[in-house]
Amino acid sequence: MPPLPQPRRIPRQNRSRALVDAILEATARVLSERGYAGTNTNLVAERAGVSVGSVYQYFPNKDSLITALHERHAVEMHAAMETVLAGTTSPSLLERLAAIVHAWLAAHQVAPELHQVLEKEFPFFDAPSDQSAADQSIHCRIRQLLEEHRDEVVQEDLNLATWIVLRTMESLIHAAVIPPGTPHPIQKTEQAIVEILIGYLCGGSREQPRPWHENSLMESETPLRPSKACPVVIRNRGAIEILAFEHPLAGLQLVKGTIEPGESSREAALRELREESGLEASEVLLDLGVWASGYVDQIWAFHLCAVGSSSESWTYRTGDDGGHDFKFFWHPLAQPPDERWHQVFQGALKYIASKLSA
Repeated sequence: MPPLPQPRRIPRQNRSRALVDAILEATARVLSERGYAGTNTNLVAERAGVSVGSVYQYFPNKDSLITALHERHAVEMHAAMETVLAGTTSPSLLERLAAIVHAWLAAHQVAPELHQVLEKEFPFFDAPSDQSAADQSIHCRIRQLLEEHRDEVVQEDLNLATWIVLRTMESLIHAAVIPPGTPHPIQKTEQAIVEILIGYLCGGSREQPRPWHENSLMESETPLRPSKACPVVIRNRGAIEILAFEHPLAGLQLVKGTIEPGESSREAALRELREESGLEASEVLLDLGVWASGYVDQIWAFHLCAVGSSSESWTYRTGDDGGHDFKFFWHPLAQPPDERWHQVFQGALKYIASKLSA
């Protein structure tokens, strides 16, 4: 197979990195909507709001754009793996692998149509992993994980075992999320993947792994530094309801956003609430704690916020991704979230419920 198409140049300054990020985000959206055959550099430039010359300054063709997207995805998967391994308190290989599988499944469920292109339609989708620095990092970390649990692993050849583990996870996770996806509940699919891995590595399954989002509810021995702030707004109409919204592209969500440099998580929560919902919170009533989400490298800080009166439902126009209409509503906290909620928000709801009922 020929080598992967590479970018013309690597951005060095913040401004050029922001430009490349915008181009790659636009590439992801166009690919999700039109597939590989329907994507070209002119459409990407139009969606990114830049000239096609700006695209060609960094990327010679659409294949080089998709290669960069694939590498960024691999970097995110490596970061997700490192985050959950750092946050998993159990010493067992079973629970550590369960945490990785959960995190990777959650990440892949964000944009299944994009993964369809990256893993099925892209002509270079099965290129050797040694052409990707991030893929090599993932391989090395899994190899190291198996070495750390040498006393549990019955397979003698750890290099082969690493290859089997990665290929199994990649194949089954992609099959579970890429349309049409798994016909079975995603939680059962996740558990089955873990059991397959443990059966191969350890000669049979042992204790059932605790799902990662439940691991995340446990108090960590190591203080976590949050990267995301989530303002929690509730009301009581006979039962506790929490403020939520429908994203036009990404299902049902809670308000949350990045904590900016020099900003406390409390300040970020109040700002995000204002920017995404239009609500002005007078104060933070209670800090609900910090949660390792298991998604990429995100650590969330939850803050219960006081707001004035609000409507039963409303639509608010935000500046996210060029502008989106967020449709706000009240979700009963005791009601289990359905498949319209991404798994990371399902975990967040469970965490909030555990804190408010404590």
